[in-house]
Amino acid sequence: MFGYVRPCKPEMKVRDFETYQAVYCGLCKQLGRSYGLFSRLTLNYDFTFLALLSMAVGDTTPSYQRERCIAHPFHKRHCCLECQELGFASGAAALMLYYKAKDNCADSPPFKRLGWLLVMPYFSSLRKKALPRFSQVDNIFRTMTEEQQALERVGCDSTDQAAEPTAKALSALLPMLSGNAFEQRVLKQLGYQLGRWIYFMDALDDIHEDFINKGYNPFIRKNPELFASYPKEKWKNEGIPEAIAESAAGTLNLTAAQLGAAYSLLTVKQLKPILDNIIYLGLEESRKAVLFRHKPKGK
Repeated sequence: MFGYVRPCKPEMKVRDFETYQAVYCGLCKQLGRSYGLFSRLTLNYDFTFLALLSMAVGDTTPSYQRERCIAHPFHKRHCCLECQELGFASGAAALMLYYKAKDNCADSPPFKRLGWLLVMPYFSSLRKKALPRFSQVDNIFRTMTEEQQALERVGCDSTDQAAEPTAKALSALLPMLSGNAFEQRVLKQLGYQLGRWIYFMDALDDIHEDFINKGYNPFIRKNPELFASYPKEKWKNEGIPEAIAESAAGTLNLTAAQLGAAYSLLTVKQLKPILDNIIYLGLEESRKAVLFRHKPKGK
């Protein structure tokens, strides 16, 4: 997960945003308790969504209280107290960070690879702490990384095939949030579509950097002739090729629609306004933000 699954704040009620922020802060503190102070710097929105979804399909009601933290030492903020859902989300975050760092280390150009090599011992220590409790999650992310790297080594030119490892990983992860057989089937489909959407977003977000550094990107591999005749200078004036932007937007919209259809089948016991906001508004806002970054200057 890469930080794209976030709410649309302007469309949230104040109380819902405060609840969202309380879960975000609670997850931050849970990371600190379980994996050390510096792990809190790695917190992102995607794992806050995982914690919220876990709470929404569970039977326990989270508790909150006002607390101070390092980021806000002078003003107390509402914070979700330690619970099983935060523990699961923080463990998954620690393991995902390790495998994401490992993948970046393999894919980055030499200078950046050196930087990743220097920090890998830290991410390895996070994995060692999470592994005893979340070995199943570790297996999911390890398989995802291995399959992804295999596709990249052969230069896979299918965007659907390239997204499959991430989609399969989340389709295996989300059913772990519930013990109900029907909900598990729904969560499996929800996870599959969410994994595809996240992968496509990340590939689209990185397309400029991958083009410049000749890194793997499924959108570039799918349209080699278009990028072969697209000089680097054109990025500054014309942004991402229009055909790529339109194709990526269509793929993301279709995936988000299928994701929403799966979500509509889920019995959400609590936090529904927040999850509705993320699924139906937040994903679209994130998509527009990524596409806007690749627009020509002045447009």
